[in-house]
Amino acid sequence: MTPRCRRVALSTLALLISGCDCTGIASDPLPVLTPEGVHIVSDTPLCPFEVPAAAPGPTWSRTGPPGASVQALLSLGQGTVLVGTGAARSSGLFRTAVGGLYRSTDSGRTVASVQELDGAQVHALVSTPDGDAWAAVGSLSGAMVDGVWRSSDRGASFTKDSMGLHVGARVFGLSAAPGTPARLYALVRGTATAPLSAATSLYRKDGAADWALVPGTGLDPMPGGPLGAIAADPVQRDRLYAIDGARLYVSTDAGATFTPIAMGWLGNPRSLTVPSPGRLLLGTAADGLYESTDDGVSWAQRLVEVQGELAGVNDVGLDAQGRVFAATEGLGLQRLDGAQASQVGKCLLDSVVLTVAGATDDARTVWAGTNGGLYVSDNGGDSFLPAGQGLDELLARVVVAPLDGQPTAFLLSTGGLFHYSAASAKWQRQGDWAETVAFSHVAMSADGTDGFLAVDEALFPGRYGVSGGLWRWRRAQHTVERAPEVTANVAAVTLDASQAGRSFAYQRAGPGQPMQARTGVLAEGTPDAGFATTSMLAEHLDGTSTFRFSPLAVAPDGTVYSGMRLADASPALYRSDDQGVSHTQVWNLPGWVAYGVYVDSAGAVYLTGWLQDVGIRKSVDRGATFAPADNGLAGFGKFVYTLAFDGEGGTVVGTEGGAFRAPAATSDYTEFNEGFSTPLVVWSVAVLPGAPRPVVVAGTSHGVFWRTLP
Repeated sequence: MTPRCRRVALSTLALLISGCDCTGIASDPLPVLTPEGVHIVSDTPLCPFEVPAAAPGPTWSRTGPPGASVQALLSLGQGTVLVGTGAARSSGLFRTAVGGLYRSTDSGRTVASVQELDGAQVHALVSTPDGDAWAAVGSLSGAMVDGVWRSSDRGASFTKDSMGLHVGARVFGLSAAPGTPARLYALVRGTATAPLSAATSLYRKDGAADWALVPGTGLDPMPGGPLGAIAADPVQRDRLYAIDGARLYVSTDAGATFTPIAMGWLGNPRSLTVPSPGRLLLGTAADGLYESTDDGVSWAQRLVEVQGELAGVNDVGLDAQGRVFAATEGLGLQRLDGAQASQVGKCLLDSVVLTVAGATDDARTVWAGTNGGLYVSDNGGDSFLPAGQGLDELLARVVVAPLDGQPTAFLLSTGGLFHYSAASAKWQRQGDWAETVAFSHVAMSADGTDGFLAVDEALFPGRYGVSGGLWRWRRAQHTVERAPEVTANVAAVTLDASQAGRSFAYQRAGPGQPMQARTGVLAEGTPDAGFATTSMLAEHLDGTSTFRFSPLAVAPDGTVYSGMRLADASPALYRSDDQGVSHTQVWNLPGWVAYGVYVDSAGAVYLTGWLQDVGIRKSVDRGATFAPADNGLAGFGKFVYTLAFDGEGGTVVGTEGGAFRAPAATSDYTEFNEGFSTPLVVWSVAVLPGAPRPVVVAGTSHGVFWRTLP
């Protein structure tokens, strides 16, 4: 095994001698977090990542690491790359903006939006031999941008070129054939008579002619369903391949007729690539990557297993040397050199890689698009660093917790776990394990040496190494381990300020299964977390999507509050006066949705959600009764997801209609959206104490923003 790099102790020469590359990234395979016990990465981070953060001003401005769900990549040579994005993989109420098309001229380090496709979902990008770039655009609702777009200026601008496609054509696949005039194939969701259906249509365009529907005789929708991908032969102009869920087809007459050449075993295909005549690469969801060198007659699996697991393949790309890269669903990136596959791509911050592409004129440059952003390699894919400054659509949740004795803003995001360091004015990534799990909440010990990380697989779905649970984070040892007995999805974890070392976790469950509160000790030097199930919340839960926020809070005197649903689906508030040993139902109102429970310094309890035109309720009698406390909120502003105390007696809330603020001792809210081009959906808000005014950080539908209080 090659020794790991120690950036702080070794010179560049020593790094080279030790077997590490000059970036200080170790040459070992990137470890994968597993459900068993302690996972030790290193005594120093292998892949540090910092983002400078300009000081917040009086209006909202972007901050934090860049990120977006990158769904398509296209190299145009000389450092120019197009980046197609879409809605982030999310569920329930958490989501990012739709996406768009971005262009970079510095190998992806920085990007700029292509205005014609701002807000579009870009599913595929190709170039034709005449030098034009083409984009496949398809939303879920038949928007005006849907269709095919063409650029003749190396991606600087695009014009719609969809004449001949049916109205509302949602294009999700493109392939370019060789020869003159330029020929394109488009795979479209829906048909002319049912444009919003799940069926697919195949179109062809030759040169300046309009798109024409291809007959596709021989394609059988049973049992494999509609077509999932197409790929033109790189030499034989009239040869086209297509796959559905069960069969691989070939056409030798430009799509007029098809013949199946493989069927029955395909393992839910996701991608199809034809690097050279007769050589086929098939990425599947169930069985990894298959390769055929005899035009589909025989096949061999090519990916390596990691800890006994074979990852699904989302995309296949080639670099300038013809090496094959497979973008996997949960095991990062794998590279095929000849017939031998190996795991590469260390330091991808998100292990769900959606697309991959190599530079056409530089064998060193490879791009990887993930659900958490764009990454670039300058060493042929061995290791990657974050890129894409300007994407700014990270799916993130904001939590304030003490770190090194100071209140600290954490970002729990699709791009990893970050915290803001006021001393360095930077966002810093925490842990080389951050890409493997879907963190939903964090609670730190007072000295910042220990913490609990709540993992909610339903919050950021995908294959992140574990299904959920509670994980203990030991910063000094750079390790994480599963807390005993807490192995299901955990939505929130919080500390009890009245009793040093005590914390609570809010554990979600499926419909009809018991909800459980966990209580345990969080203290430096404790070998085990020691969480134990209590009787609190021992009811049944339905509609689990409403419990992805923070329906859990501890008052200054140690009283524990938690929102939940009863067995009959009616919502309720529970209170424990003995650290979770027993509980009492203190409030119930049919129809209430508990997005959050919060307790201020005086012990007042706040509920956020929506019911009967009320978004915030407040109790001054320990939850026995509640009164509306949302004056000034209207419309979408009534849907209140989160609340934070500003340190001056006032509150800041995040809503479906943006951010709002109420001054001290009032419940009179006014709009707090200066700096947003339009009011954004704000699902996460935290107030970070600072000078001269506290800093407000928000996770929104368009990324992460911050500002000072007025």
